[in-house]
Amino acid sequence: MHTITVISSARGRVVETGEEFIDVAAEIREDGQPVAERRLGFPLDTSADAIREELAAVLSAFLRDAEIAAETQRSEELNAHADEVQQELAGMSIEHGSSS
Repeated sequence: MHTITVISSARGRVVETGEEFIDVAAEIREDGQPVAERRLGFPLDTSADAIREELAAVLSAFLRDAEIAAETQRSEELNAHADEVQQELAGMSIEHGSSS
């Protein structure tokens, strides 16, 4: 099971503009073990519910990316296997013995 947990939140300030924001650090965990960290910035007037929704979207995007990566890895493994089989087949000849 995957979860996203806020590990810190603080006010941040954009150096160039002086604009303040809510700086949120969140950790994505799989079966309780940390697997990724994300940092997000929100305007000061953002509600906790809106931040919760955005964190849920971040978790969903992470899971989609993980699925794509797993599919890509499986495809690469299949292609590597096919390449090996093709190399084994190159020049292969099969003889059938004659019976006397």
